[in-house]
Formats: sequence, C-alpha cells, structure tokens
Amino acid sequence: MAVDNNCGFSVTQRSSTLRISGMSSQPVCVSVETMTKTYRAEFIARVKQSYSTIHIPAMKRVEVPMEIRPIYNELLEELHMGCNAADEELQAIFATVREEGTMKKLVVIICTVQAQWSMLSSRSNPQYILAFSMLKFLSEKFQQILNPFTTAHGQGIQPPVALQQED
Repeated sequence: MAVDNNCGFSVTQRSSTLRISGMSSQPVCVSVETMTKTYRAEFIARVKQSYSTIHIPAMKRVEVPMEIRPIYNELLEELHMGCNAADEELQAIFATVREEGTMKKLVVIICTVQAQWSMLSSRSNPQYILAFSMLKFLSEKFQQILNPFTTAHGQGIQPPVALQQED
C-alpha cells in the first residue's frame, strides 16, 4: 500500500515503512531568493543523513522469489543508474522543483535504491528490503518527480527499461 500524504514519503510494505519523520507536515514551497545553494545542500544532506542512518537500517527484510529475481535485478540496475545520475543533480533538480516535500521523496527513493543495490552487490547471500511491487512503485514515482526537471532542462534521466517494457 502506498501513501503520499504531502508531508514526506510514506510507503508501507510488509511491516517496513519508508518515511521521513520529524519534518514539516506540509510541503513547503520556498522562493527562489531564499533557496540558496547552501540551503539546498544542507537540506539534501539532512534528509540523506536522517533517512540513511535511521530508517533504512530499521527496514524489514523481504523475500523476492527466485523466478522474478532476473527482472527484479534488471529493474533495480536501471533504477540505480538513474538514481545515481539524479543524485549528482540534486541541487539543480531542487532549484527547478522548489518544493521540499517533493525533494524529500526523491532523496528517499535515491537512498533506498542505493541501499538495496549495496545489499545485493556486497553479499554472497543477497538481502532484500524492497519487494518487487515496491521497486516498481519507486521507479514510477522517481520518473514522476523528475518530469518537471527533465522538461525544463531538455535532458532526461530515463525511466528503467524493464518498467517501460511492462506497460
């Protein structure tokens, strides 16, 4: 079940919750004048630090059936590449989107996908924190969040190929 309550990013999955707590309960739009590079950098760092150190370690492990692991891994690889590209452009994306709630969602997706990638890349016994349905949802949300940025800049961080093929 996915919940987008305009106060961050909350997605419940088998007793695991992807959310950022302790932050504004409403999306905050800030003016261009107040959104300096320093402000954007500090905001992004604060969300990354909070989510990566508190929420990701607390996520429950899930089972991904062997028969869907090839498509799961393909989608994860594509999404991971997109997340890494977006991670490098977070300040520019923030300057375009200009909404803290949306940026929290994007940073949470990036942190979660990078954590899942790391859990599969560094272990002989793979561990999963994202069910396949959640991975597909995050991929769709990732692209939805990036649409204004890619439209404004004429460049794109493409949606995962595996997701495009399923439509």
